[in-house]
Formats: sequence, structure tokens, C-alpha cells
Amino acid sequence: MLLTAPPTAVAGTAFNVTVAALDPYGNVDTAYIGTVTLTSSDRYPQPSDYTFTSSDNRLHIFVVSMLTAGAQTLTGRDAVNGTVVGAAAVSVRAAPADHFLITTPSTVMAGTRRLPIIPPRR
Repeated sequence: MLLTAPPTAVAGTAFNVTVAALDPYGNVDTAYIGTVTLTSSDRYPQPSDYTFTSSDNRLHIFVVSMLTAGAQTLTGRDAVNGTVVGAAAVSVRAAPADHFLITTPSTVMAGTRRLPIIPPRR
């Protein structure tokens, strides 16, 4: 099985992964009509299984979005014959900041103030 994916992606941004079944000699198997399960090392859910049909022209494009930055791997596997497998590596970059997270203590005593912590000068 051959998986083609971009080498890099931004977390949360969709991208295409092309899957094609190969014969034992590395040629695209034009008669393949099996079901492919696509999984990833990312901890978030991926697309549903897909069953190839004769009208697929030997390949299928999955739309994938990964949310965890770092080196990730996509794996395509035949649902019946687990030895029919392929993988692609994608380096996922963190998405740019779009908001700030501000936290406060859950309770405070009236009339007290919390002083900021200032690091010592060197």
C-alpha cells in the first residue's frame, strides 16, 4: 500500500493523504476493492474506513487533520489482510497563537493583594 502525504502540516489544518494499493511488484493494483483503515500516531480521531470501488481509478484521497505538533505517522492497512500496509511521515508544526489563557486563583481574601513575582537581577 502506498500513502502519499505532505512532509509538513500545521496542527488543525486539513490536508490530503492519497492511498493506493500496490501489487507484490510495486505496481498500482487496478483490481483492488478492499477496505482501508487509516490510523495515525496523533491521538485524535481520523477518517472512517474506506472501501475501494472499481470507479476509484486505483486510489482514494483521505482528508486528514492532525492536532498534535511533532513527528507523526499515518498508516493505511487493509482491513482483512493486515500485511497489506503502508505508512507516511508528517512533521506537524504548532498552529500560531490565536488567544491568551488567563488564570486566577479560585478564591481570594478581601483586602489582600498578591504581588507579582519578579525574578532577581543578575
